[in-house]
Amino acid sequence: MRKFTALWRAHHTVPDPKSAGPESPFPARLWYHSVLTSLAAIPSPTRQDYRRVVALAMTSALALAAIACLYLFVPPSLAPRVNIRWADEVSDTARTEIERQLELAVGEHVEGTTWAYDLADPSSQAIAAIVTHPFVADTHHIDRARRIVSDETRLGTTRIRGGLSLWRDGPIVPWLGRLAASFLVVSGLWFTTTGRPALRRLGRKWGRPRRVFTPADSSNTSA
Repeated sequence: MRKFTALWRAHHTVPDPKSAGPESPFPARLWYHSVLTSLAAIPSPTRQDYRRVVALAMTSALALAAIACLYLFVPPSLAPRVNIRWADEVSDTARTEIERQLELAVGEHVEGTTWAYDLADPSSQAIAAIVTHPFVADTHHIDRARRIVSDETRLGTTRIRGGLSLWRDGPIVPWLGRLAASFLVVSGLWFTTTGRPALRRLGRKWGRPRRVFTPADSSNTSA
């Protein structure tokens, strides 16, 4: 029973490193021996492991690049939300008719004669028709000089596009982005820790000069 207790303490307690010399007690030396034995038993990564991690890292990087291009070059599926201040002489009936003509949806009164709308047609021609309309006194979230919607404009609830825009605004693309980023981080940690011996071996192999066979070598081999 005493021997079992000593072995258990040796494996579950960390002794003082200063007492790890030849004159150190038996439990301390046994603990260090068990740690070294455990480390030596860990298999080193193989070339196949290296290739798998490289493939995972490259796939994750390509996925992140595709997601970045999707957000940069594909417009959102929902209409932008803009504010329009109408002229004081515009009646409710006339405003309703102008909203239909300018394709302004989901109107919401903000204050005074200012209303918020979903811009169902965010093209330059439609925005030019809004900013030049005689009954439109002012606009917000619209670049009047460039005839485009401002970058800080929030999205409304009216869906105006499909296809890739639906993927862009869906929940799957952000989830895939987080998953690819996690795989890329894990691959980087593997290369800096476990995969470092494999990288060293590959570096020594690639850096080793190749032998060039000559006709003399062929004759010696045949002989």
